[in-house]
Amino acid sequence: MRTARYLICLSVLTAAVLAPLSTAGAADITQKVVATIPVCFHPIGVAVNPATDRIYVACFGDGTFQVISGRTNKVIATHRLGASLWAVAVNPRTGLVYVTNQAQRQILVINGQTNKVTAKIRVPFPPAGIAVNPLTDKVYVGRFRGHNVAVIDGKTNTVIATIRVAYDPLGVAVNPLTDTAYATGRSAVSVISGRTNKVVARIGVRGLGIAVDPQTDTIYDVTAATGQAGPVAVIDGKANTVTATFTIRNPWGIAVNPQTDTIYVDSFWHAQLVVADGTTNTVTGTVHVGSLPSNVAVNPQTGVVYVTNQGDSTVSVVGP
Repeated sequence: MRTARYLICLSVLTAAVLAPLSTAGAADITQKVVATIPVCFHPIGVAVNPATDRIYVACFGDGTFQVISGRTNKVIATHRLGASLWAVAVNPRTGLVYVTNQAQRQILVINGQTNKVTAKIRVPFPPAGIAVNPLTDKVYVGRFRGHNVAVIDGKTNTVIATIRVAYDPLGVAVNPLTDTAYATGRSAVSVISGRTNKVVARIGVRGLGIAVDPQTDTIYDVTAATGQAGPVAVIDGKANTVTATFTIRNPWGIAVNPQTDTIYVDSFWHAQLVVADGTTNTVTGTVHVGSLPSNVAVNPQTGVVYVTNQGDSTVSVVGP
């Protein structure tokens, strides 16, 4: 049951913003781009449902949402959902997909089987990063240029709490096994109890992208501002302290594959996906991807990685 729980959790960690990837640990440096998929304009958000092998992409530039088949690497559905789509999260248990719409201050709920919008949830601010806890069916939404994270009940599609956090929580991630959410900020990472919907700790590093390895209870936080070189902070989820760092040029999106203890980070200005070993916290290699890569997601069951590239409106598919 514990292994099954990990599989349920994997596609949720992202968020955002920011998702997972890979199959071979240090051997991941031999991975390469196996397909380049043309998608909608200015893609940012990406998430994977490992149960269905579908990939979901949100495009900021034209408000388009697209669905990719992981089997064929082709776009199988396209929907115009409104301007300024930002982040995507998937609940693999229910098959529901959540997309943040900044311009309309909405969270769009999409049926993963029909690819149709089933609900529009109004939030009290422009939403940014988003993450789902599939074990509690709660959805966590960060605020663009503000101090809040909204908590949504996935059963009723209603906002049940608004939590004050550090300014500009662009990235949100969840550890379902500890029922804890993490929100980035310009001054700190806020640690949120899923049971009480309260901030229980602040970790003094700034953040942009964030990801969680639930198996090791480790959080990985991109501490640099967009376009700047900077370290990735490695955070112990039990102690809420930074235990290590490793530096990447111009990092943005970040993801973890808990099955291989591998970290993946987009190098925004350098068209690279950087691979790091989570056991040693060292960079082991890079993969050249498309222009201005923003976010990354992985199917932990296949080990295939998906990277959204803003500069050339593509998704790079990275595999062995």
